[in-house]
Amino acid sequence: MVPIEPSLLTLAPEVKLTRQQTRTLQLLRKGSERPLGSTPKTWSLDFFRSPTGLAPPSSSSPLAQLSLAHTALDPNTNRAVSTGETSVLPTSLVVTSLGFHADPMASFYDPGLGHLRTLSGRVVSSSGTTVRNIYASGWAATGAKGVLASTMMDAYAVADTIISDLSSQGDEAQTPSIHSSRSPETPSLANDNIFMNSNPHAEDPPPEIDVALGKGLVTNYNNWKAVDAEEVRRGEAVGKERERMGWDEANAFLAQSRSAIS
Repeated sequence: MVPIEPSLLTLAPEVKLTRQQTRTLQLLRKGSERPLGSTPKTWSLDFFRSPTGLAPPSSSSPLAQLSLAHTALDPNTNRAVSTGETSVLPTSLVVTSLGFHADPMASFYDPGLGHLRTLSGRVVSSSGTTVRNIYASGWAATGAKGVLASTMMDAYAVADTIISDLSSQGDEAQTPSIHSSRSPETPSLANDNIFMNSNPHAEDPPPEIDVALGKGLVTNYNNWKAVDAEEVRRGEAVGKERERMGWDEANAFLAQSRSAIS
C-alpha cells in the first residue's frame, strides 16, 4: 500500500470519532505490513479525487484514460468542492462505486443531496419545513455512508422520534397526500390516509400482534431489551459493541432466563 499523506489523517482537536471511525483511521495510518518498494505490485487510496470522464483505449493509448478532478473539503459545508486542478489516470479496469442516490421521482427528493432531506429522521419538504408523520432512515435519508451498525442506530433514533411525535400529538396522526412514481398494478396512495394509534399501550396490542406473539414470531419490548442488553454484554467481553444473536439463539436465551427466574 502506498502510504497516505499524514496530513489527510490528522484531525482537528474538536473532531470526535465513533469507535468504527477510530478503528478505520488506525488501519489507514498503519498501512501495509510490507513497505513500499518491496513488492512487485502496489495499490493506493487517493483521496480528494472525483471522476469526470473516461476516454476509451485508442491506437495511441492502449489504456483507457480516467480524468479526475482534484477536490478539497469546504469547511463551511463539509462537502467536496473542485480546486480547479485535474489529472489523468491510465487504467485497464474501472469499477464504479459512486454511492447511493435515491430515485429522483420519489417525493421529497433533494437534487442537491441525491437523497431525501431529513431533520432528526423527519422528512423535510422543498420549502424547508418538516412533513408531518413522514420519516426516513438509512441511506435514503443520509446517503451512502456508515456501516450496518451506524444505519441500525440511525433506525433506532428515528423510531424514538416517531414515538416522541406520536406521544406529543394526542390525536390521530394522519399523513398528507403523497403522489409517487408507481407501476400501473400498484394502487396510488394519493388519497390514502395512514392512522397511528394515538394512545398505544404495551398491554393492549393489535390483534395481529397477539397472534404473532402466540406463534413466537415476534417478542415483546421487555424481552427485546433483555436481548439487547445481553448482546452488548457479550460484545464487551470480546471487545466489540455487541455480539449479535440470531432469532433462535435469542429465544433460547429468553427461555433460559425465564427458567432461572422461576
